[in-house]
Formats: sequence, structure tokens, C-alpha cells
Amino acid sequence: MGCGQGLKQGQILMNYSRKLRVGWCLLMALGLSACASTQAPEPEGPALVLAEPEQPKARDQFTVAKISQLLAMPDHEDDQRAYLFYQRGVHYDRLGMRWLAQLDFQRALDLRPDMAEAYNRLGIYFIQTQQYEDAFQAFDSALELDPEHDYAFLNRGIALYYAGRDDLAVEDLESFLLRDTSDPYRAIWLYLAESRLSQPEALARLQFNRAKLDDNQWSTQLTNYLLGTIDEAELLQLAQQDWDDNSSMSERLCEAYFYLAKSYLAQGKDTQALTFLKLTIATNIYEYVEHRFALLELDLLQQRWSEQQGS
Repeated sequence: MGCGQGLKQGQILMNYSRKLRVGWCLLMALGLSACASTQAPEPEGPALVLAEPEQPKARDQFTVAKISQLLAMPDHEDDQRAYLFYQRGVHYDRLGMRWLAQLDFQRALDLRPDMAEAYNRLGIYFIQTQQYEDAFQAFDSALELDPEHDYAFLNRGIALYYAGRDDLAVEDLESFLLRDTSDPYRAIWLYLAESRLSQPEALARLQFNRAKLDDNQWSTQLTNYLLGTIDEAELLQLAQQDWDDNSSMSERLCEAYFYLAKSYLAQGKDTQALTFLKLTIATNIYEYVEHRFALLELDLLQQRWSEQQGS
């Protein structure tokens, strides 16, 4: 750029800046006069707390690369290869690469059909794609191979819940709770299923189960919110307290957003629920139950809206 052209552009910028200042003063004057007659409305609801989206962890990416190298070697027994496929699937899942994870879990079962956890993992994907009968078969297989597999009870209960088979869902989720009554998440999922049968009875049962929970656990605050002893603003504030790093905060907010969304859905407030479902998904905490089923809830919400528009 030449010197003369630079001076000319400098004058133009100075003139432009002077015009902006004049315009800004006029806007301020208009704004002040408006404030004299009308007061600005207060924002509705609590201030929204946003999580910083979690980034793919280097260790998961490194592990996927390392396992892929091992799988390229031909001298592994079927059991070893099944284990490697399963482990790679777990890390793909943490990275949000769910189709690749599902493919690896199926490969593991092709080599070793007695891997209960691989069936459990596959069943979760079937729930997310609303293939409920396939999900039931997967969880039944997991429980036949390992009758004490806690999370197969949870996930089969969730599959029954989303399939609308609430009585059976309650049975599985109650079995899951009774294995560890100190776990708030078990009480929460039982409450969600029971509330579709009887909201008053579900709240009474949640209150009873709440008495067995540790007040110092973050997840106990989620039950407090569902019971109405704290509100949305307090829950989001608590999610930000006593966390060590961004990952911990994002994990808490992933859970808080999801249960806020579920509460709004139960009240018929779909617009607010939509916001919190999207916020749950935006945390990128892919391996959390709340993130997994926020995607499903969003699909179901959009399906319902499409049906309403078509009717």
C-alpha cells in the first residue's frame, strides 16, 4: 500500500468514525428519552448457564489408533480380537463415533457370542434408533449371559419406557434401584417411569428414596429439583460449584439440562424442553445416558410436532 493512499484512507476512516460517534449519541439520546417513559422489561426466567462443549480426548484417539494397529496383525486368537474390537468400540463411543462403535461391538459378538457387555452396548444403540424389539433381545441376551448385569436392567427398563410399556419398565428400573439404593440416578429413572403411571405416587416414592441419598452428592441435587425443593436457577448454580475442571462442569450441566428438559416435557412446555435438549447434546458428553437419550427425546419431539402439523 502506497503512502498517499494510506493517508487518504486514514481521512476516510476518521470521517466515518466521527459519523459513528454522532449516530451513537443520537441513539443514546433516544434510548434515554424512551427510558424516561417506559422501563425495560426484566428477562424472563433464570440466566442460562452454558457449558463449554467437551473436546475429543487425545487418549481416546490414541487408543483407537493403537488398537487398530493391533487388529491389523494376523496372529490374534478370536477371543483376543473380540476383546480388541470391544475396547475400540468403547473408545469410538466416547468420541461420539457411534456407528463405528456399533460396528465394532457387533464384530466382537461375531467372534465371541458370550460377551454380555457387548449385547448391552448394542441394545443402547437400538433404543436410540427406536428399534425397541432389537433392544429387548439384546438386553435379554446380556441378562441370560450375566443375570447380575446391573446396567442391562437399567437399559432394558429405559427401552421399555420409551416403547410405552410403563409397567414392565417400572419392574426393571425397580430391580436396578434395589441393587444400590444409594445411587440417585436409579431413583430418578424409576421416578420417570412411575410418573407416567401416577405422578403423586411417583413423587411419594422419590421422596422415600431421597431419604437414602447422600446430601453431598451432586446427583442428589437432581432429585431435589424433581421434588421441587430447589428450582431451576439453584440447580444450575449448584452445577457450577466445586468442580475441578471444565469437563466436570460440562458433565454436571449435561445431566442438569436433560432433567430440566424432562421436567418441561412433563409440563407440556415443549419449547423450553427443546432448548434444554439441544444444550444437553451440545455438551458432547457422548457416553452419558443423558446425552444419549437427549438425542432420542429430540427425535420424538420433532416427530410429534410433524404429526400435529399433518393432522
